[in-house]
Amino acid sequence: MEITKKPVELIELFYDLIFVYAISQLTGLINEPIGGIIPPYNFTAYLITCFVILQAWLYFTNYVNRYGQWKWYEYALVCINMIAVICMANTISLDWNAMYFTFDISMLIILLTVAAMYSVHVYREKSLKGAAGNSITILSIVCTIYVIAILCSSFGLHSYVLPLNVLAVLAGAFLCFS
Repeated sequence: MEITKKPVELIELFYDLIFVYAISQLTGLINEPIGGIIPPYNFTAYLITCFVILQAWLYFTNYVNRYGQWKWYEYALVCINMIAVICMANTISLDWNAMYFTFDISMLIILLTVAAMYSVHVYREKSLKGAAGNSITILSIVCTIYVIAILCSSFGLHSYVLPLNVLAVLAGAFLCFS
């Protein structure tokens, strides 16, 4: 397989800048140590949120690096994606119950925009085989987990939402299909 060099588009740099903003919001979870130590709850919240943000960024970046051609629909979907990232970043706090619903809705929108881009690529290839098909399968599973988390949050089952968020991150990180 030949590796071709692709120039970095300005929208990609702006997208990365949005994630810099999200990470700057994330640092607020651990910026006030108590007695010189970051409380375990704060550190756990930081780690989980950090992995969710990293995963959202990686899904999109992986698509762009493999298949991105910057067609009109990719621009439209990335704009929706960036708005969702900003909403997600603005919900970050240590109050998980206040954060869950909007955070998970934002993450779901981010994942659905990336899944839509992969779907267009799969439609053009007329095959679910290969990396794009695998990505759609994984994104479908992770999106389903976020939908369940959103439903749990909506029905007041908050004790299930954090484990579901962790499960979504783990599923996205460790699922792979040949």
